[in-house]
Amino acid sequence: NKTFFPPIILFALYLFWVLEDWQKAVWLTLMAVLPFGWALRSLSTPVALPFNFYTYTEKGIVMGGEMFFGLSLTAKFLILLFLFLAVAFRRKAKFRLKKRDFFLLVFLLLGLISIFTSQNPSLAATGFLGIFLAIGIYYLARYFLRDRLLFLLTINSLFTLVFFEGLWASLQFLLKRPLGRILELELSEFPYGILATEDIFQFRSSGTLSHPNTLAIFLGMLLPLIMTQLMVKKPLIKNKILVLASFLFGLFGLVFTMSRWAWAISGLILVSLFYCLAKKERLKFSKKLVSIFLVFLTILIPLTGKRIITSGEVFEGGYSTWQSRIRLVQEALVMIRERPFLGVGPGNFLPILAQSNVTGVAHYFFAPVHNLYLLFAAEIGILATFCFFAPVFLSLKKFWQEEKQLNREFLGVKLGVFAGLILYLLAALIYTGTGVNLELFFLLLGILDA
Repeated sequence: NKTFFPPIILFALYLFWVLEDWQKAVWLTLMAVLPFGWALRSLSTPVALPFNFYTYTEKGIVMGGEMFFGLSLTAKFLILLFLFLAVAFRRKAKFRLKKRDFFLLVFLLLGLISIFTSQNPSLAATGFLGIFLAIGIYYLARYFLRDRLLFLLTINSLFTLVFFEGLWASLQFLLKRPLGRILELELSEFPYGILATEDIFQFRSSGTLSHPNTLAIFLGMLLPLIMTQLMVKKPLIKNKILVLASFLFGLFGLVFTMSRWAWAISGLILVSLFYCLAKKERLKFSKKLVSIFLVFLTILIPLTGKRIITSGEVFEGGYSTWQSRIRLVQEALVMIRERPFLGVGPGNFLPILAQSNVTGVAHYFFAPVHNLYLLFAAEIGILATFCFFAPVFLSLKKFWQEEKQLNREFLGVKLGVFAGLILYLLAALIYTGTGVNLELFFLLLGILDA
């Protein structure tokens, strides 16, 4: 924390000096620390497990019958909460409620009620707070990004984050080890980094995020936005060096996560976006860009070949990744059947899994169900899951209807954000992700609505 706060405070003060508006300065500070999670204090609850489980410590691997669940109170968390409260109580703040806001409010209300009906209310409260603040980013984006300058600075910030995370992931992959004990949260559990299951010598990069899959989704959601600025005839972001560097390093970072499903989904989205731009005759075809992309693919084939060839291993054996995920789905369906209306409470999936463990999956694959929609349905209820879908559907529908009326300069950004949202909705079928992915999802939704 001593190494974190001084530069961030100085950064915010510098932005205030430039913008002469402290709320805008804090908003851009929040954008700058979006993929980071420096913990100040852990709001966790110890839960006794009915079985022993491997945990990783500085002394090595130890067996234990207790685990801690909850939320870390991070500096990013505090910045977001402070800014959200400041805007909420600002007298001059004008904010128009829309139909989609009704569904989000119902979603939050059901989550709040489920805290008091859950088995572990303190744990449910911390889980709910994470969801509340992710939705808070959506409303802050709708409020702030009506300002053209702040809109441009926010998009540039996202591009810079992709460049940084891609560069950091590339360095990790080249060195075959984590970098920096302050930046990387997974070092507490995986001190040597996360390796591919079929090859313990194949290192998987995670950037500054908690897991390679989290980084893959983070980069995958933003790459379509960067791609549009490279290919549309009238881009919003004019800095070609930043755009090209962000796109290339973002691709490198995505590949070095060794996340096969993310590769497939990202490839599908980027190809579909390319087709959409070409069909609408808004594509600025660049032979140089295509040449760079082909060279990029040629270089990466030897690096990714083994990971692709061994994809079948995820389906083999009773303890395979695919079988484990199927059993977690079965566990989620049991929870939904028993608590269909309010669920087991936000953040309570793992403690309930440890107790019920119908399929026995908790003994060797102790993780939340790898499907965000089933996780919401299990923890908050079926109605809440519907209320999560409704505003997303309404926002995407409105964009699709008004797409022809959009300013050409903003069309590329809108199409890129639209593609990033679709990517997350597809990825959420097989990855639960972390709070960072959910925060970025609501940020992109706010950009679309702004």
